[in-house]
Amino acid sequence: VEGSESITLSQEIVNPGTAKLGPEDFELKKVLGKGGYGKVFQNEPK
Repeated sequence: VEGSESITLSQEIVNPGTAKLGPEDFELKKVLGKGGYGKVFQNEPK
């Protein structure tokens, strides 16, 4: 299609590894909402 760009995907790009993220990997910014199951936070990666 004119004006579009094509890229090649690989397993490394689509699945970059088995790194596990946890709460310690994020900085909490503010509470967006509260409900019966807990709070929803806006966060940012550290």
